[in-house]
Amino acid sequence: MSTSDSDSCASSVDSTLDCISRSTSNSSATSVASQEHPIVLEWAKWEDRLFEDVPPPPEDLFDNSVDYATRQARQKAYQAKVDAAMKDVLEEYKKWWADNDEAICAYWVFIALDYSVISDG
Repeated sequence: MSTSDSDSCASSVDSTLDCISRSTSNSSATSVASQEHPIVLEWAKWEDRLFEDVPPPPEDLFDNSVDYATRQARQKAYQAKVDAAMKDVLEEYKKWWADNDEAICAYWVFIALDYSVISDG
């Protein structure tokens, strides 16, 4: 991250933390606020979406009764199916991450500060 990126992230963090601290008054409320933070809600949707099209592994994927080359071929074939299923959604996820980088950074700084407050006190 460049200096200008860190500066913009830091200012974004300050404004996000100000907003969050105004809406919460104690650590239990802070925990609730962090769970309901908009970026967390979007992230949860992505967690589901990233893997929804992944095919289930075949039962014989790790079958030790066959030779190593056969197991490797099965695993490579399955991995190719997984890669194909995830290709488009991974591109969308990378774009979403890039578009929301500052909010994600601000959220993680908030969590780190919240954790340090809880562990210190």
